[in-house]
Amino acid sequence: MADKKKLSILEKNQLRAKTIVKNFAKERKNHLKKRIDQYTELKMLKGWSKEKAEKMAKELILDKHNYD
Repeated sequence: MADKKKLSILEKNQLRAKTIVKNFAKERKNHLKKRIDQYTELKMLKGWSKEKAEKMAKELILDKHNYD
């Protein structure tokens, strides 16, 4: 087994911060996907095609908030 280097408090907090940022980005991506799916489903119920509804949802949700 390789010997583990004991991490300083600063290094531990940096690792924790990286994990928090990674989890936040993952949650944001999931949230936006859910919003797009819900909007698409609503538009499809109103008679729009799936492709057109997805395009409208992405334009509205992603462009409005400057998300990628």
